Amino acid sequence: MPGKISSGKSSMTALINLETSQTSACVTAWLRKHTLYLGFIGLYVVELQSILAHRGYYFGPLDGIFDTEIEYAVQGYQQKVFLRATGVVDQKTWQALLSGTPINMPIIHPGSFGEAVKTVQEVLWISDYYTAEIDGIFASLTLEAVQRFQLDRGLLGNGVVSEHTWNALSEMPRYVY
Repeated sequence: MPGKISSGKSSMTALINLETSQTSACVTAWLRKHTLYLGFIGLYVVELQSILAHRGYYFGPLDGIFDTEIEYAVQGYQQKVFLRATGVVDQKTWQALLSGTPINMPIIHPGSFGEAVKTVQEVLWISDYYTAEIDGIFASLTLEAVQRFQLDRGLLGNGVVSEHTWNALSEMPRYVY
């Protein structure tokens, strides 16, 4: 009897592992899209046009032609989700388009420094939350601006810029650089 229980448990574990790996493979395949760029034509472009239209970045026909209008729409969306605005739809851009949010953003907090902090300072400066120098250093004035922004958006005002704060920042109007 114990052998059967053990065998059943092993079979169940194997089944769960198989289903998990199949699900992971399906999700990975679903996210694996072709890189698209100016001049590309086809169904992937129709899908891109549809997603950009749904996100409010494209208002033209769903004709499958990656023209300059699509390139500008992609650049606008890339900027919104804090990606380099190249106009090329690579894997990171597909992931951001499909999720509707910024992806792989760092968690920043007082004491952090670098380009991510500069990005936060720029968005908060444009939105009148931050008035100091944009220097890429997360010091007291950046902390105060982040906390005010978080509280105004109904977020936990802890001053840590993590997923929810990045998502809220991505909804703020910004200049096209």
